[in-house]
Amino acid sequence: MCVGVPGKVLDIDASGEVARVHVAGIDRRVMLSLFEGDERPVVGDYVLVYTGMALAKIDEAEAQSLQRMLDGDADAYDEYSTSLMEIHEEERT
Repeated sequence: MCVGVPGKVLDIDASGEVARVHVAGIDRRVMLSLFEGDERPVVGDYVLVYTGMALAKIDEAEAQSLQRMLDGDADAYDEYSTSLMEIHEEERT
C-alpha cells in the first residue's frame, strides 16, 4: 500500500519547482512539478507528499485529519472516511 503524507509548504525556491515542506516533524525538499499555473502551491498551503513529490493541495483540516490517522487515531480514520463519502455524494448530485 502507498501512503501520501500531509505537509505544510514553508518556502519555495527561485525556480518554483522545489519547496521546503514540513512533513511529520521534519522539513523536506519536495518537487512541485506536477502542478501548473494557478494550481501551484504557495507558502502556507498544505500538500499531500509521496516519494518526494507533492501530489495535491489539501486544506488544513484534511492535513490534520490525515496526520492523526497516520499517528494511529482510529477516530480520525472514521471522520476522514465519512468526509470523503460526503464529498463524493455532493459531487454526484
